[in-house]
Order: sequence, then C-alpha cells, then structure tokens
Amino acid sequence: MRQCWTGSPETPFVQEADAIIGIITASTDAEEITEFICVDDVIIDTVAFACRAAYDDEVMYRVVVSLPDPESVVSGLPDAPTEEEIAEAVSGAPVQVVVQTEKTPEE
Repeated sequence: MRQCWTGSPETPFVQEADAIIGIITASTDAEEITEFICVDDVIIDTVAFACRAAYDDEVMYRVVVSLPDPESVVSGLPDAPTEEEIAEAVSGAPVQVVVQTEKTPEE
C-alpha cells in the first residue's frame, strides 16, 4: 500500500522523515532499519530527499520525504552552507511525503 501527501512543515524535511518513522515504530512492533535499506539524505539543486525504513515480522515500511523544487531552496544558500543554514532554508519548504508498506514474505 502507498500513501502520498504534500505539505509545508515547520521543520526540515529530514526531521519530518525522522518523525514519521518514529510514529511508525512507536505504533507498531517495527524496528528501524534505515541504514540497511536507504541511501544517505540528499540535498542538491536537482534532488532533495530523506528516506527512512522500518521492519517487523509482517510489514516493511518505507518513508520518503522530498522537496519537489529543490533548486529554489539550494539557490538561496551560500557556497559552503552550514547545517543551520540548510535547516533554515528547508524549514517551511513544500514537501512530498510517500509512505509505503509491503507485506514481508512468509518463510
């Protein structure tokens, strides 16, 4: 199953991804496995996304939060931005959220 929505959260998109996977793991028996499933978070002028994943005996959960227009955010940053400058630039920026669940194969 896949659910998608858009919004403009007050927090950076990376924190939104963390919050969503946190809700999933707190509400289920799933254990976060992001480091094994997802690539590192990315923010460049052509793509910006954060992926998170969790797994339990029955379901694999994947969360991807992305910026639909990363160039508008990146173009306003200095050449060597600090983490704080990046966080400030992406806070409130429109995001797309995809939460996907897949039934895990039975043994």
